[in-house]
Amino acid sequence: MILTVNYSSFFHRRYKQLTEKQKADFKKAIQLFVENPFHSKLKTHKLKGKWGAYWSFSINYSDRVLFKFLSQETIDLINIGDHSIYR
Repeated sequence: MILTVNYSSFFHRRYKQLTEKQKADFKKAIQLFVENPFHSKLKTHKLKGKWGAYWSFSINYSDRVLFKFLSQETIDLINIGDHSIYR
């Protein structure tokens, strides 16, 4: 269970650019994530290579959230969007 979610300023800027549907999908996904970060619907996975310190979970078929575990109960949300967030 995640108790603390920090949002980066970059995440906030990207979130504002999402459609209302994407925002609604994110709200559902983050509720599920807070309850169980490794729920099968989220497809949570650790990234590799230059992104090896980060994790990702899906909010719908095309959009993802890039985040970092600070502890077992605290995360930083870094970015949101399609696969281009990894560039």
